[in-house]
Amino acid sequence: MQYTTRTGDQPAEAHVNYECPCGCTAGVIYVRDAGTRDLGQCCCGRLLWLGDEAEGHVRGAFEPGTEYTFDRDPVALPWGQTVEAVLAVPKDATHGHIATAVATVHDPVCHMDIDPKTAAGTSEYKGVTYYFCARGCKLDFDDDPEAVLAAEAAFDHSQPSDHAMGGAAPKNAPFWQFWKR
Repeated sequence: MQYTTRTGDQPAEAHVNYECPCGCTAGVIYVRDAGTRDLGQCCCGRLLWLGDEAEGHVRGAFEPGTEYTFDRDPVALPWGQTVEAVLAVPKDATHGHIATAVATVHDPVCHMDIDPKTAAGTSEYKGVTYYFCARGCKLDFDDDPEAVLAAEAAFDHSQPSDHAMGGAAPKNAPFWQFWKR
């Protein structure tokens, strides 16, 4: 699997994502001195953990009766440290195969579906609460909510997103500000 990384809201925090073959973008947040914050899980049932004891963490989240294979890769973090990523892939991994027990909300900036209980921030706009995966997404939304919502409305949600971790952006906009391209 090929992983992309970027610095998170804090210099010691890394967002590590991958384009899942099912069409989703999934990943984890890795903190330099603490390790992976929460288990990464895609709708197809793939499970991701980085660093020490990674296999044990993903094994602990296996669905009973499901066979998994392991994909292990080194991941270079933004500050130069390399850690092992362990991705457990269920035998019949397909988009939407695993029903999530957690009701999710949609981040209108990066299009990630996140658990509202662990959202990095929220904003109220015109009577609606919006949830964000990271402080940067919240700040971008707060800076220009109309532009973000217009881009969100125009985004084709049936296609995998390529803006979350790459792609060219104009010199005056960070790469995640895809609506300014």
